[in-house]
Formats: sequence, C-alpha cells, structure tokens
Amino acid sequence: MKEFTFSCIAMGLILLSACADPAVAVSVPTMTSTPIPPSAAAETLTPAPTAAPTPLPLTHLDVWLSIEDDPSAPPIGKIKAGTVKQLYIWAKAPQGAAGGFTLRATLQGGMQDQLGPGFHALADGQTVDCAFWMGGFLNTRGKVTLEAYAGDLLIGSFTFSIN
Repeated sequence: MKEFTFSCIAMGLILLSACADPAVAVSVPTMTSTPIPPSAAAETLTPAPTAAPTPLPLTHLDVWLSIEDDPSAPPIGKIKAGTVKQLYIWAKAPQGAAGGFTLRATLQGGMQDQLGPGFHALADGQTVDCAFWMGGFLNTRGKVTLEAYAGDLLIGSFTFSIN
C-alpha cells in the first residue's frame, strides 16, 4: 500500500482508490447526509419592540357609586337619608382610551360640588377607584347626578336618589 500524502487526501474520497495500491481492495463507506431541520438552521430572531399604541382621547366614561369598597358591588339606585355614611365612586374608560377627568355632583336643587381634585383613566380599561364621597346624606333629599367631565366635555353620568 502506498503512503498517503496530504495532496491525495485533499482530492477527496473519489480519488482514494487512485492513491492506494490497486491490488488492495479499498472499501469506502457510503456517506449519507441528514438535512438540518429549518428550525435548527434558522437563526433565532428577537422581534423588534413595538411601540405601544397611542391611547384614544377620553370621550366616554362609565361612572357609578356603591355602598361597598368594591367596584363589582351593585351600583346604588337609591339610599335612605342618614343610613349611609359614605359612598364609593368608580369610573371605567373604554379599552384603549385614556385621559384626565373631574367629577361633579349635582343635587336636586341645582347646587354643584366637585368631588376630588381630578382623576385619570388608563387605556388598559381597568376600573378607577375615585375614593369615596362622605357626608351630606342626612340633610339631602331627591335626585343626585354624578357627572364626569374631560375638560368641559361631559363624558359620563350616574343618577341616584336619596329618600
């Protein structure tokens, strides 16, 4: 058998028999290949961060009051004067809309009172806890309307009565 040289090896398996002694049988194993699955061959790409969509302006707001400190508690329809010490105020903007708002209570006689300094609804559609309204229910009778404003635009209201 002839001594292999680097040049013979570089020529590949096809020329192997030419480098060997013809009297010696050379067995070359059959080579097979298994393709690499596309998922393994593909480079893992991290998606580019997407900018959060710009929230829509606040043009509508659901507002309600409950006797319990729980937004899923039933909204009040009427209360008896002197039986309630505080009412919890809730608001919810539609998903995708966000913005600041103020709340005003209008009593049956027309007197208005702003409740709190102002609030902000987020675009995630979660309920906003607007704290609570305390006092004044003993001497007040009649219809009370809670109104939500974005600037000067009325965006929601809730009416209940005190008997």
